[in-house]
Amino acid sequence: AGAPEGTMAPAWGSVVTYAAASGAALAWQVDKAVKLADSGRALSPLFQQALTERALGKLTRTELVVAHLLESQLSLVIILNSLVCGLILGAFLLSGLFLGRVSALESHRLMERLVHYLLYKALFIVAVVERNSVEVSVWVAWFAVLGFMKCFAGLSKDRLERLMSSPLSPRLAHARAVFLLVFIFCLNLICAGLCVSVFDNATVSELPLLLFESGLIAVEVGNAGARYGLYLAEQWYLQSEEVQESELGRALWEWHGPLLYHTDFLSDVATLGMTLAHFVQVWWLHGLSLQFIDAILFLNIRNLVGTLHRRLKGYVRFHAATRNLKGAFPDATPEEIEAFNDECAICKEPMQVAKRLPCG
Repeated sequence: AGAPEGTMAPAWGSVVTYAAASGAALAWQVDKAVKLADSGRALSPLFQQALTERALGKLTRTELVVAHLLESQLSLVIILNSLVCGLILGAFLLSGLFLGRVSALESHRLMERLVHYLLYKALFIVAVVERNSVEVSVWVAWFAVLGFMKCFAGLSKDRLERLMSSPLSPRLAHARAVFLLVFIFCLNLICAGLCVSVFDNATVSELPLLLFESGLIAVEVGNAGARYGLYLAEQWYLQSEEVQESELGRALWEWHGPLLYHTDFLSDVATLGMTLAHFVQVWWLHGLSLQFIDAILFLNIRNLVGTLHRRLKGYVRFHAATRNLKGAFPDATPEEIEAFNDECAICKEPMQVAKRLPCG
């Protein structure tokens, strides 16, 4: 989506060719599985044992077709390839509809998120997931969908930040970025609900692993939406004289900064807390075996604990400084505020409350 206009046609041509080949391969495997199910061919002994361990009795025809697909490693590779192909097509479609041309900074941040996500999920699969082709494929498919949503959640957040810092950005660009943010939020809720319904027999320790990234995406999207809402409230105040003169407008202006700070603080603490709990759970499931993975998990946990401690310590200092500032200078009376024409000596904005400095 960030390529020049002349290079888009070859990219689309390659993607369409890839999609056609993936669709043909998937159709071939499905047709093969249907023929195996209709012929009455039995499943492999290992697969039958796995079904027995999960208390799955007699299978219907559709379930039997799915079982024949899952017992073949070639079919699993083709299914995962088709999923990746669908996500690539979805990425092209969403980029064209909501983003347009992606800036260099947005592309750089996207690559950073993607590399970090892929490295950690590879570590997770090695540390926690059983060496079973079906289970590994299910986790990889779920992580691919989550990675798709995570990338676009980050892109929409970066785009909104860029638009908020540019006063001349068109309204259509704002609307497209907001629609993308809402779409990712709804898609994340739908995928989380489907995950819970599909894996209804998941244990208490498995559900947090499945829904961890969905929680992070919800927090990130919620933070971006809250920041944009405060931006709209600020613009509403600045562009309307009636709002500036009203009590609501003045209160909004006074609380804009603290609300923005607390929004970012709560988002950071929630993200760090969930990530820390997730790493601890992964290490607990993996077990302490003094391997290379244990060292990586320990360093990540140590870094998260340090970052969370610094964030909380900064919050305490912020409140201490605010409390000291409020107590260091006396409040100005309404008569004193009126004597200065209700105008701040520094920013020249109307004042609802004020402090009287030693200079008067």
